Parts: sequence; structure tokens; C-alpha cells
Amino acid sequence: MNQLDLIVRAGRIIDGTGAEEFVGDIGIHDGKIVEIGAQRPITSKAKQILSADGAIVAPGFVDIH
Repeated sequence: MNQLDLIVRAGRIIDGTGAEEFVGDIGIHDGKIVEIGAQRPITSKAKQILSADGAIVAPGFVDIH
């Protein structure tokens, strides 16, 4: 893969597994998460970069009740 479609940077990631949330990056290509930067930022190139600083990023189903 030469380039990601989107990188979501510095979001509070809640992955739905019950693990603790963490701040990190998510790399997306063809509508799928292909890279997660939990300990260090994603360094791949991307067509678009979105800052999620201060926002929760929950890739998947979230039951709010």
C-alpha cells in the first residue's frame, strides 16, 4: 500500500473490547482500519488527515445506554 486514505490523529480510542482507552492514530484504507498508532504516531502518507484531539474515536458499534 502506497498511501492511506485517511489518518485520524490523536483521538481517545475506545476499541469496544473492554480494554482501557488510549490516545492514538488510526489509519484507514479502502474503508478499513489497517494501522493503529498506539505508542507512536502513524508515519504513513495519507490523502487526508483529520485531527481528533480531545474527541473520542470509537471504530465500531457503540451502545450508549
